Amino acid sequence: MIFHAGDLTDLDLLNGLSIIAPTYAVKGNMDDFHPDLPYFREIVAEENFSIAISHLKNEAYGKKSPSCKMIIYGHSHIPEFVQEGGIWYLNPGSPSKPRGGSKPSVAILNIINGIPEVEFKLAPPKADE
Repeated sequence: MIFHAGDLTDLDLLNGLSIIAPTYAVKGNMDDFHPDLPYFREIVAEENFSIAISHLKNEAYGKKSPSCKMIIYGHSHIPEFVQEGGIWYLNPGSPSKPRGGSKPSVAILNIINGIPEVEFKLAPPKADE
């Protein structure tokens, strides 16, 4: 599965990701071009472990189900993986527009026996860096 937490900015990106794997995306503040994208969605990843997806970190908290164990968000474009109040929060960063001094990144998420494991994949440096 691929999760995209908003700011797709281009419908072709969503279509391309959907070719690779089932893709679940939400609307970010840069996605006015796609009126059908929801602002929030929740996906069952495994039994008793669902993942809420929202562009804004706190927007999903009030909408999530009791089985939600993780919130994926993206607005800050800064990679983060933390647990607060029994909920895991994951921001994969951004592969194209990182902020806050972070490098271009995506996150690989594995859930093993209800325990999330995250590995951030960083873009390699450019030849002139």
